[in-house]
Amino acid sequence: MVRKKKEEPEEHRYSIKSIMTGTAGTTRMKRFTEGGIKYLQDICMRAPQDLHRISNLDLVDCEKIWMQARKQLDEIGEIRPSKMSSKELYVYQKNTPTLKSNCEAFDILFGGEGPKRGTLTEIYGAFGSGKSQYLFTMVVEALNQGLPALFIDCEDTFTEGDGMKRLIEIAVAKGYVKKGDEDAHMDFIEKLEVESASNHTEAQYILDHLSEILVEKEIKLVVLDGAIGLFRKAYHGRGELSVRQDHLKDLMTMIGSIPVYFNCWAIMTNQVQADPSVFFGDPTKPIGGNVVGHEATYRLYVKIMSDQKWSAKMVDSPHHAKQAITFRLGRKGVEDHEEELKKYKKAAAEVEEKEQKALDKLNGVEPEILGEGPDGLPDPPTNKGEDIIESTQALINKDLLDE
Repeated sequence: MVRKKKEEPEEHRYSIKSIMTGTAGTTRMKRFTEGGIKYLQDICMRAPQDLHRISNLDLVDCEKIWMQARKQLDEIGEIRPSKMSSKELYVYQKNTPTLKSNCEAFDILFGGEGPKRGTLTEIYGAFGSGKSQYLFTMVVEALNQGLPALFIDCEDTFTEGDGMKRLIEIAVAKGYVKKGDEDAHMDFIEKLEVESASNHTEAQYILDHLSEILVEKEIKLVVLDGAIGLFRKAYHGRGELSVRQDHLKDLMTMIGSIPVYFNCWAIMTNQVQADPSVFFGDPTKPIGGNVVGHEATYRLYVKIMSDQKWSAKMVDSPHHAKQAITFRLGRKGVEDHEEELKKYKKAAAEVEEKEQKALDKLNGVEPEILGEGPDGLPDPPTNKGEDIIESTQALINKDLLDE
């Protein structure tokens, strides 16, 4: 009796085995796996030096492995191509999808759209300023579009605070599901994955081994609530500041790489502190320093203005203006404050009109004044600037002829 060979499971297209053949043996492959490196994205999210420390391979080999992984991801077409002409880059950026909150005020900060896919958005503010509610709102919007989402809870606001119930409340208020329809509610949250971390070690471990969920569940929105605060709890005072920043650097490198190499959206919250050197103005600033700030594509600052008013400000963006809007928290999560939104639109229209008038004046275009001609029809609009130039030139020519 001939025994049939056991069929080996088909390797995932992101598997690292294809680039490890002849480079790493069984022992080193095991080290890679234990270190959370299973897919090509895991390699690209780490520096060659990190791969060297994990596997004990030569640094030169680790650099080759990194380049091969990046090249293979490029060929698969799941990430932004490394080489593009200016026209190709323009088209790529123009066609990159955005994720709206459907709160008009918040979307105004992103040019009327939302954060682009492949970017990291950081939202910081004091407790009660609406950070988590913005996250809930974005998760609901992603689920409503059929986009799988992952919520990493580091503050127990979701896992211990009836987060699922709050998501359903927002979805019902927005009209995405019917109230009381339990089957519809279960279907709505089916594509949501939840992880929780109680300390910075657990948070780092989750991020190091995150690729399995992201790849197998095809996650398109990653939300990280309060991870930076865990490092604030673990390390105290200036004596441990350098150690804390080193760990934060590793964490932020992973977080910043997630949207790039998994082609998704990433949103994180951050805590704040008061800057004692500021005597005038708002002393509030996010914790983590430049290590955190440089990784985020967009930075939003939210704060409480009154019982029914909250403010959100675009602090940093590569292509959006620094401006502030007013919103409120309600059944739909983050909602428009209608009165303030009307005021904002009116002021924005006035500014746009003034800018257009200034531009017209700069170009020599005067406002159109229509008079009645001899035939009873309005005269065509005239450009007074050109008329002045022509009449001046005529006088100069006449003087020259007289001479």
